[in-house]
Amino acid sequence: MRITTRIGSCILILLLAGCGKESAVLNNRRSDSAITEGHYFINQSIEEVYPFDDRIYCVGDEVGYYTFDGGGLYHTLADHAADSVYADDTGIYLLCPSEAVVMAPDGTVLQSCPVDYRKNEEYRYGDPQICVTEEKIVYAYSVTGGDTDGFCLYTIDQATGEVSKADLTCENPPSFAHNIYPSGKDVLLVCPYEDPLRPAGRIGVYRYSPDDNCTEFLYTTDYDLSMSDLTDDGTLYICQENINTASRTLGYLEDGSLRSQRMIGLEEHAEAVGTVIGYTAEDGSNPDCRIDRIFYTGTDCLLWDSGNGVLSVYDIRSGGETLTVIRPASYIGKDGVTGASFFSGYSEEDMVNFSMEYDCRVESVSYPADEYENRLRMKLLAGDKDFDIVYFDESCGAILPAILNYGLYLPLEGYESVTAGFDRYMDGVREIMTCNGHLIGVPFTVRSRGIRITERYAELGLPELRNDWTQEDFWKICEAAVGKLNCDESLILSPGPMLLEPIIQQGASEGQISRSDVLTLMENLKKYYDAGVLSLSRRNTAVCCEVTVPAQSESWIAVQEEGRIVSVPLYKGKKYAAVQNFVFAASSSQNPDLALKYLEMLLSPEHIAEYRPGISYLLDDMTGYFEKIWPHRTSEYPKNQWAVVDCEIPAVAVWTNQNGRDALVGAEIAVYDSDGNFAQMTKEIINRMLSGEITPETAADEIIREARYRFME
Repeated sequence: MRITTRIGSCILILLLAGCGKESAVLNNRRSDSAITEGHYFINQSIEEVYPFDDRIYCVGDEVGYYTFDGGGLYHTLADHAADSVYADDTGIYLLCPSEAVVMAPDGTVLQSCPVDYRKNEEYRYGDPQICVTEEKIVYAYSVTGGDTDGFCLYTIDQATGEVSKADLTCENPPSFAHNIYPSGKDVLLVCPYEDPLRPAGRIGVYRYSPDDNCTEFLYTTDYDLSMSDLTDDGTLYICQENINTASRTLGYLEDGSLRSQRMIGLEEHAEAVGTVIGYTAEDGSNPDCRIDRIFYTGTDCLLWDSGNGVLSVYDIRSGGETLTVIRPASYIGKDGVTGASFFSGYSEEDMVNFSMEYDCRVESVSYPADEYENRLRMKLLAGDKDFDIVYFDESCGAILPAILNYGLYLPLEGYESVTAGFDRYMDGVREIMTCNGHLIGVPFTVRSRGIRITERYAELGLPELRNDWTQEDFWKICEAAVGKLNCDESLILSPGPMLLEPIIQQGASEGQISRSDVLTLMENLKKYYDAGVLSLSRRNTAVCCEVTVPAQSESWIAVQEEGRIVSVPLYKGKKYAAVQNFVFAASSSQNPDLALKYLEMLLSPEHIAEYRPGISYLLDDMTGYFEKIWPHRTSEYPKNQWAVVDCEIPAVAVWTNQNGRDALVGAEIAVYDSDGNFAQMTKEIINRMLSGEITPETAADEIIREARYRFME
């Protein structure tokens, strides 16, 4: 055995000042007890590495290993070319051209078995892997050419040397494996999962049983498991790349969620790798860093980059201050379309930036957005205390009453460092975020209704609309409009939900919804629908238009023409605004000081300007904000159409927000989710009434019954 000192080419870059952390043993399979956090240049000619005990085994043109005690020593075990390596306390397992080899820690060959891998020079081979179960050596590869074209998996009986080809027939059989892992006597395979209904980005996990020679599909997930590692206790750790935030999440899967332990910026990682390998570029760019394999030890995550020959070690222990965040994640729907929450991308950015700014760990528990409401409900109502920050998605409106009524949020009104940030919001936003005298969180979208008055309204000589008008005033205007509208005109389109919402909010909060008020609403809707004043379909000729204040992406068409905006008619002197997306600190937070700092960051002008264009429509000085972000647009586009070019950004129609401020001021928080399924149901009930299918009395009773069931029982 030859020993060579490699101090010059084994360079350590410490990522944390004063970091000299030692790693403990996770299990008897793997340890890196002598490696401190940093980036290590191994060798660019090495194909694959595998850490076990205090060694990093390396294969390529030869077999060897590194130790990192005393500056870094490279030991050559054998002049033996190999493409894949696995190690445990029984030996070193190598997949080599035409043979599988078992080697002792001192380099002695214990067993060699001929295999078909790379046996035919005319074929193309790829994705080589090897591992060992309790009884079998298992190896896999893909091949192009000949009768064996495709993905191949074989087992070798360690007692007899018999080689058997695995039968991979099953539901959606794997086309190749990203990784194979031993699991007792069986093998787990992480493979692409080809689902015609969900074509993009699916990963499937399979189990192969050598005893039965059968393959079973276990489950599929939207998380990227191509960079994963399975530990002896069955935990699947992954390295998830986040394109939107240029970062990687290191974490593990638990109960269908990704629990992140650390987030790494791609550029910061590439810069450190470039320093290690002495990379220079004329344009100052960093090297391309592609991760080929990851390994978890329980305390560290090791990332292997064969292109640069660098092994990166990241400490994932929860030492020091740790903030835990619950958030929704993107998902792929059954129709193959990617679904996302408003916070998709944003929340990853927030966590990366906070971790770097405050030099702390940010762990996250993320659930697919289509499951988020149910998952969040279970955690909140179960009294779990393993989280500090919650991203409340607009799909979760049904659980808002529980959050507010049971005090599951940390009140913010007593923390000046947080409340000062609300000075940058439009008038009325702080009041909407206040319930029972408590400031509940940091808002990102709120929705209050407003009415835009067109020039045609003034031509009809109808009464002037003011922000303090009432529902009684609305019906008087409907009466005045009878006989004045053209046959293709209407006063306003489908005002039922707009007028019903405050009745439901007020009644649910008082414990008694007024049947007489709901019935009056139904009777008047029917009366003026039959009179041709109200309409369900004459959208383009409505002389008043319901709009969202502040303006949001879905409403830019309705508000792009200038016109005066007033509040919706008041009910008992009140109007309401829905808090659609906000972030709050949990009352059960084990680290409330750090949670408050997180909210402070979300409210800081630097964070808003750099990372959150989507919040801008809540800002008080929106025009200045837009001119700063998009200076060229002030001359190229009319200001009320700036956002047409980037309509995915919720900040649209700046003039509407300025013109409609009074419509927002004075609104109270809409505690009950009158927007979601309930709104759709009430629309259907109202439409049945307007068509004559049911009476106003029946419609009122159905609406009240549904509201009581949803909000009061």
